[in-house]
Amino acid sequence: MNAENKKGKKIGRLFLKAVVILFLLILLVIALLDIFSVAVISLGYYFNWSSSMPIGLYKVSAPTSLNRGDDVVVCLPQSVGSIGLKRGYLNPGSCPGGYSPIIKELAAMPGDNVTLTPQLIVVNGQVYDAPLHKQDTDGLPLESVPRGINSQTPDYWLYGKGSPSDSWDSRYWGGVGRSSIIKKAAPVLTY
Repeated sequence: MNAENKKGKKIGRLFLKAVVILFLLILLVIALLDIFSVAVISLGYYFNWSSSMPIGLYKVSAPTSLNRGDDVVVCLPQSVGSIGLKRGYLNPGSCPGGYSPIIKELAAMPGDNVTLTPQLIVVNGQVYDAPLHKQDTDGLPLESVPRGINSQTPDYWLYGKGSPSDSWDSRYWGGVGRSSIIKKAAPVLTY
């Protein structure tokens, strides 16, 4: 074995070690961000790192008055949250059922007229881009709310405005009750 082969193998091993260390650091950062998200909510802040909403820091407050267009922090109903946790859409967290809360835009409120098409959510005439996917990125089938009109919904409908094409939101599981909305959120530093 000549010196060039030894040097090449040594570089290859160093590169592999660097990749493994980088991968582990990325996992650590993701875990810390998730823990950070839960910890700061008790301090009046929420950190979102999901692309379904603008990524960054939000100031949270009691959801005493809600308006269409508000950003809200939600503990999904257990029937929905358990699916999200099982499929990896949600991380483990503090919501009943053991998954993390999510942040979404409040698109519709009780009494609103909601119409669903394969490409849109229409709330009282306001159009939201919301393409319906039949499968998730892992190829698993996605159930959804039947397309059509949900006249005068009794629930709050949530929308992922950061990446509407990829958001797992009310177009798939419908609206949520008022008790699911745990905080109102206002962006502080997002991108």
